[in-house]
Amino acid sequence: LRCHLASVLCYRQRFKDALRILSDEATTQAMPSLRFERAKVLEALGKDEEALTELEKVKDAVPRECSVYFWMGRICKRLGRNDLAISHF
Repeated sequence: LRCHLASVLCYRQRFKDALRILSDEATTQAMPSLRFERAKVLEALGKDEEALTELEKVKDAVPRECSVYFWMGRICKRLGRNDLAISHF
């Protein structure tokens, strides 16, 4: 439910509200999908390094999820880390 609510808030450009909902650490650790949504919100807020940290944790939990690698590549490209971005794409 939190994941869907955060998605709606992001759609309405209310990123800080979405981040507040996704900040419960105990729940986020148990569900990689919440951590993934949190990373997307952090990216939207321009907090790319924090988003990469979250995505690394998601990658460790679900290593075969291709969308995680796409988002990691997207953020690395924006940060100018092109070699790393290519490895994620």
